[in-house]
Amino acid sequence: MTKRTILTGILALLLGMLLPSILSAQRGTITIPQGASISVPQSAVICADTIFANGTGHGTLTLADPSCLCSGSVVIPVEMLTFSATLQKGVVHLAWTTATETGNYGFEVQRNIDGAWNTLGFVEGRGTTTKAHSYQFTDKLQDVQLETTQLRYRLKQIDLDGQYEYSPEVEVRLDGTLPQFALGSFPAPCNDQMTVRLTVAETEATSIRLHDIAGHVVMIIAQDAVLAAGSHSMMVRTAEVPSGPYLLVVESREDRRTEKIVIRH
Repeated sequence: MTKRTILTGILALLLGMLLPSILSAQRGTITIPQGASISVPQSAVICADTIFANGTGHGTLTLADPSCLCSGSVVIPVEMLTFSATLQKGVVHLAWTTATETGNYGFEVQRNIDGAWNTLGFVEGRGTTTKAHSYQFTDKLQDVQLETTQLRYRLKQIDLDGQYEYSPEVEVRLDGTLPQFALGSFPAPCNDQMTVRLTVAETEATSIRLHDIAGHVVMIIAQDAVLAAGSHSMMVRTAEVPSGPYLLVVESREDRRTEKIVIRH
Protein backbone atom coordinates (compact mmCIF):
# COMPACT_ATOMS: atom_id res chain seq x y z
CA MET A 1 0.00 0.00 0.00
CA THR A 2 1.41 3.36 -0.98
CA LYS A 3 1.05 5.84 1.88
CA ARG A 4 0.61 9.33 0.54
CA THR A 5 -0.44 12.63 2.02
CA ILE A 6 -3.57 13.39 3.94
CA LEU A 7 -5.47 16.58 3.12
CA THR A 8 -8.41 16.66 5.48
CA GLY A 9 -10.15 19.93 4.79
CA ILE A 10 -10.31 22.75 7.27
CA LEU A 11 -7.07 23.95 8.81
CA ALA A 12 -7.71 24.92 12.43
CA LEU A 13 -4.86 26.46 14.37
CA LEU A 14 -5.39 27.45 17.96
CA LEU A 15 -2.47 29.66 18.86
CA GLY A 16 -2.29 31.35 22.22
CA MET A 17 -1.49 31.10 25.87
CA LEU A 18 -3.68 28.06 26.54
CA LEU A 19 -3.17 25.75 29.49
CA PRO A 20 -3.46 22.04 28.57
CA SER A 21 -5.67 21.45 31.60
CA ILE A 22 -8.49 23.58 30.17
CA LEU A 23 -8.48 22.02 26.70
CA SER A 24 -11.28 19.66 25.75
CA ALA A 25 -10.49 15.98 25.25
CA GLN A 26 -11.49 16.01 21.57
CA ARG A 27 -9.83 18.72 19.47
CA GLY A 28 -9.99 17.22 16.00
CA THR A 29 -7.32 17.05 13.32
CA ILE A 30 -5.01 19.64 11.78
CA THR A 31 -3.38 19.16 8.38
CA ILE A 32 -0.65 21.52 7.21
CA PRO A 33 -1.25 21.81 3.43
CA GLN A 34 1.57 21.16 1.00
CA GLY A 35 3.61 24.31 0.43
CA ALA A 36 2.50 25.92 3.70
CA SER A 37 4.89 26.67 6.54
CA ILE A 38 3.61 27.22 10.07
CA SER A 39 5.90 28.45 12.86
CA VAL A 40 4.68 28.46 16.44
CA PRO A 41 6.65 31.03 18.46
CA GLN A 42 7.62 30.92 22.11
CA SER A 43 4.64 31.15 24.50
CA ALA A 44 2.13 30.16 21.79
CA VAL A 45 0.46 26.74 21.58
CA ILE A 46 -0.93 24.61 18.74
CA CYS A 47 -3.63 22.14 19.79
CA ALA A 48 -5.23 19.14 18.09
CA ASP A 49 -5.57 15.43 18.72
CA THR A 50 -3.55 14.71 15.58
CA ILE A 51 -1.44 17.03 13.42
CA PHE A 52 -0.32 15.90 9.96
CA ALA A 53 2.87 17.76 9.01
CA ASN A 54 6.54 17.54 8.05
CA GLY A 55 6.26 14.87 5.38
CA THR A 56 6.08 14.60 1.61
CA GLY A 57 2.81 16.17 0.50
CA HIS A 58 2.42 18.11 3.74
CA GLY A 59 3.62 21.51 4.79
CA THR A 60 6.07 22.10 7.62
CA LEU A 61 5.37 22.74 11.26
CA THR A 62 8.13 24.36 13.32
CA LEU A 63 7.85 24.71 17.08
CA ALA A 64 9.97 27.05 19.18
CA ASP A 65 10.10 24.35 21.87
CA PRO A 66 8.06 21.30 23.04
CA SER A 67 5.79 23.46 25.20
CA CYS A 68 4.32 24.89 21.97
CA LEU A 69 2.50 21.56 21.41
CA CYS A 70 -0.38 21.10 23.82
CA SER A 71 -0.69 18.03 26.00
CA GLY A 72 -2.06 14.93 24.29
CA SER A 73 -1.23 16.01 20.73
CA VAL A 74 0.49 13.68 18.28
CA VAL A 75 2.35 14.99 15.22
CA ILE A 76 2.17 12.44 12.40
CA PRO A 77 4.39 12.81 9.34
CA VAL A 78 2.98 11.28 6.18
CA GLU A 79 3.54 7.52 5.86
CA MET A 80 3.27 6.88 9.57
CA LEU A 81 1.61 3.70 10.81
CA THR A 82 0.90 2.96 14.46
CA PHE A 83 0.27 -0.55 15.77
CA SER A 84 -0.42 -1.42 19.42
CA ALA A 85 -1.17 -4.52 21.48
CA THR A 86 -2.59 -4.39 25.00
CA LEU A 87 -3.66 -7.16 27.38
CA GLN A 88 -6.84 -6.48 29.36
CA LYS A 89 -8.61 -9.08 31.50
CA GLY A 90 -7.15 -11.99 29.58
CA VAL A 91 -7.95 -10.56 26.12
CA VAL A 92 -5.47 -9.01 23.68
CA HIS A 93 -6.68 -5.84 22.00
CA LEU A 94 -4.91 -4.84 18.77
CA ALA A 95 -5.29 -1.36 17.32
CA TRP A 96 -3.67 0.27 14.31
CA THR A 97 -3.96 3.39 12.17
CA THR A 98 -3.20 4.22 8.57
CA ALA A 99 -2.34 7.67 7.29
CA THR A 100 -3.65 6.99 3.77
CA GLU A 101 -4.58 3.91 1.75
CA THR A 102 -4.21 3.13 -1.94
CA GLY A 103 -5.87 -0.02 -3.29
CA ASN A 104 -5.97 -1.56 0.18
CA TYR A 105 -7.91 -4.84 0.23
CA GLY A 106 -7.35 -5.35 3.93
CA PHE A 107 -5.28 -6.80 6.74
CA GLU A 108 -4.56 -10.34 7.82
CA VAL A 109 -3.96 -10.36 11.57
CA GLN A 110 -1.19 -12.83 12.38
CA ARG A 111 0.05 -14.22 15.71
CA ASN A 112 3.32 -15.91 16.53
CA ILE A 113 3.72 -18.54 19.23
CA ASP A 114 7.09 -20.32 19.51
CA GLY A 115 8.26 -19.13 16.09
CA ALA A 116 5.23 -20.05 13.96
CA TRP A 117 3.03 -17.36 12.37
CA ASN A 118 -0.68 -18.12 12.03
CA THR A 119 -3.52 -16.01 10.67
CA LEU A 120 -6.19 -15.17 13.25
CA GLY A 121 -8.58 -13.20 11.07
CA PHE A 122 -9.06 -10.56 8.41
CA VAL A 123 -10.04 -6.89 8.66
CA GLU A 124 -11.31 -5.21 5.51
CA GLY A 125 -9.44 -2.13 4.30
CA ARG A 126 -10.82 1.13 2.89
CA GLY A 127 -9.64 0.72 -0.71
CA THR A 128 -8.24 4.10 -1.69
CA THR A 129 -8.65 6.99 0.73
CA THR A 130 -6.83 10.17 1.66
CA LYS A 131 -8.18 10.14 5.20
CA ALA A 132 -6.68 8.58 8.31
CA HIS A 133 -8.45 5.45 9.58
CA SER A 134 -8.30 3.38 12.74
CA TYR A 135 -8.77 -0.39 13.01
CA GLN A 136 -9.22 -2.88 15.85
CA PHE A 137 -9.05 -6.63 16.37
CA THR A 138 -9.57 -8.74 19.50
CA ASP A 139 -7.76 -12.00 20.29
CA LYS A 140 -9.61 -13.85 23.06
CA LEU A 141 -6.71 -16.35 23.45
CA GLN A 142 -9.09 -19.32 23.52
CA ASP A 143 -6.56 -21.56 21.74
CA VAL A 144 -3.49 -20.44 23.70
CA GLN A 145 -1.92 -22.93 26.11
CA LEU A 146 -1.69 -21.94 29.77
CA GLU A 147 2.12 -22.25 29.75
CA THR A 148 2.48 -19.68 26.95
CA THR A 149 4.19 -16.53 28.23
CA GLN A 150 4.75 -14.40 25.11
CA LEU A 151 2.75 -13.62 21.98
CA ARG A 152 3.85 -11.58 18.97
CA TYR A 153 1.53 -9.99 16.42
CA ARG A 154 1.90 -8.47 12.96
CA LEU A 155 -0.32 -7.31 10.11
CA LYS A 156 -0.13 -8.56 6.53
CA GLN A 157 -1.50 -5.65 4.52
CA ILE A 158 -2.83 -6.89 1.16
CA ASP A 159 -3.48 -4.73 -1.90
CA LEU A 160 -6.32 -5.29 -4.34
CA ASP A 161 -3.74 -6.51 -6.87
CA GLY A 162 -2.40 -9.15 -4.47
CA GLN A 163 0.78 -7.38 -3.41
CA TYR A 164 1.39 -7.30 0.32
CA GLU A 165 3.70 -6.05 3.04
CA TYR A 166 4.11 -6.72 6.76
CA SER A 167 3.78 -4.24 9.59
CA PRO A 168 6.25 -3.93 12.46
CA GLU A 169 5.67 -6.47 15.21
CA VAL A 170 4.21 -5.89 18.64
CA GLU A 171 4.26 -8.29 21.57
CA VAL A 172 2.27 -9.19 24.65
CA ARG A 173 3.55 -10.84 27.82
CA LEU A 174 1.03 -13.16 29.45
CA ASP A 175 3.10 -13.63 32.62
CA GLY A 176 2.86 -10.00 33.67
CA THR A 177 6.54 -9.24 33.12
CA LEU A 178 6.28 -6.25 30.82
CA PRO A 179 9.26 -3.95 31.36
CA GLN A 180 8.35 -0.74 33.13
CA PHE A 181 9.63 1.30 30.21
CA ALA A 182 11.51 -0.04 27.17
CA LEU A 183 12.57 1.69 23.97
CA GLY A 184 13.99 0.45 20.68
CA SER A 185 14.23 1.54 17.06
CA PHE A 186 15.23 0.07 13.71
CA PRO A 187 16.72 -0.14 11.15
CA ALA A 188 20.15 1.08 12.22
CA PRO A 189 21.09 3.28 10.53
CA CYS A 190 17.79 4.42 9.01
CA ASN A 191 17.25 6.59 5.96
CA ASP A 192 13.74 7.72 4.97
CA GLN A 193 11.84 5.92 7.73
CA MET A 194 12.39 4.40 11.14
CA THR A 195 10.26 2.24 13.37
CA VAL A 196 10.05 3.16 17.04
CA ARG A 197 9.13 0.38 19.47
CA LEU A 198 7.94 1.33 22.93
CA THR A 199 6.69 -0.87 25.75
CA VAL A 200 5.08 0.54 28.88
CA ALA A 201 3.87 -1.39 31.92
CA GLU A 202 1.23 1.15 32.92
CA THR A 203 -1.06 3.47 31.00
CA GLU A 204 0.55 6.90 31.13
CA ALA A 205 1.15 10.14 29.25
CA THR A 206 4.25 9.84 27.09
CA SER A 207 6.24 12.31 24.99
CA ILE A 208 8.40 11.20 22.04
CA ARG A 209 10.93 13.56 20.45
CA LEU A 210 13.94 13.50 18.17
CA HIS A 211 16.88 15.69 19.27
CA ASP A 212 20.14 16.56 17.57
CA ILE A 213 23.33 15.83 19.49
CA ALA A 214 23.37 19.40 20.82
CA GLY A 215 20.02 18.73 22.49
CA HIS A 216 17.82 20.80 20.17
CA VAL A 217 14.42 19.36 19.30
CA VAL A 218 14.30 18.32 15.62
CA MET A 219 10.95 16.53 15.56
CA ILE A 220 8.13 16.19 18.07
CA ILE A 221 6.27 12.94 17.49
CA ALA A 222 4.01 13.06 20.55
CA GLN A 223 3.51 15.38 23.51
CA ASP A 224 1.91 13.79 26.60
CA ALA A 225 0.03 11.28 24.44
CA VAL A 226 -1.71 8.66 26.59
CA LEU A 227 -0.37 5.20 25.71
CA ALA A 228 -2.09 2.12 27.09
CA ALA A 229 -0.03 -0.46 28.95
CA GLY A 230 1.42 -2.76 26.30
CA SER A 231 3.56 -2.77 23.18
CA HIS A 232 3.50 0.00 20.57
CA SER A 233 5.19 0.36 17.17
CA MET A 234 5.32 3.62 15.21
CA MET A 235 6.65 4.11 11.69
CA VAL A 236 8.08 7.63 11.48
CA ARG A 237 9.18 9.35 8.27
CA THR A 238 12.71 10.77 8.47
CA ALA A 239 13.25 11.64 4.79
CA GLU A 240 13.32 15.36 5.52
CA VAL A 241 15.73 15.05 8.47
CA PRO A 242 19.38 15.68 7.46
CA SER A 243 21.85 12.81 7.73
CA GLY A 244 23.70 12.55 11.02
CA PRO A 245 23.49 11.26 14.60
CA TYR A 246 20.40 12.01 16.71
CA LEU A 247 18.87 11.14 20.06
CA LEU A 248 15.43 9.55 20.27
CA VAL A 249 14.00 10.65 23.61
CA VAL A 250 10.90 9.15 25.23
CA GLU A 251 9.62 10.54 28.52
CA SER A 252 6.80 9.80 30.89
CA ARG A 253 6.12 11.40 34.23
CA GLU A 254 8.02 8.60 35.93
CA ASP A 255 10.81 7.68 33.52
CA ARG A 256 12.97 8.71 30.60
CA ARG A 257 14.71 6.65 27.91
CA THR A 258 17.17 7.83 25.28
CA GLU A 259 18.50 5.93 22.28
CA LYS A 260 21.10 7.09 19.81
CA ILE A 261 20.10 6.73 16.17
CA VAL A 262 21.84 7.52 12.90
CA ILE A 263 20.04 8.83 9.82
CA ARG A 264 21.90 8.20 6.57
CA HIS A 265 20.40 9.19 3.20
